[in-house]
Amino acid sequence: MFKKISLFALAFAFIGLTGCTDDDAVIVDEDADAEVVTPPVDDAVDDMQEGMEDMENDMEAGMEDMENDVEAAGAEMEEEMDEMDN
Repeated sequence: MFKKISLFALAFAFIGLTGCTDDDAVIVDEDADAEVVTPPVDDAVDDMQEGMEDMENDMEAGMEDMENDVEAAGAEMEEEMDEMDN
């Protein structure tokens, strides 16, 4: 009929209940001048677009370099083939 409760559980409950007082309440200072500053969304979007444009320009420059390298390798191979034929 009655459940047995350990002495430890009773002591824990008592300390837990008496340990909570209003002295620990959070105090909110409504007169504080602090505010959260976030950058405007437009600036973030502009920065992201500039970054994307820089990446695109770098990619195009890299592709041009690769094309030049391939053309140079092709020309070199043609010269070697001509030398082999002669």
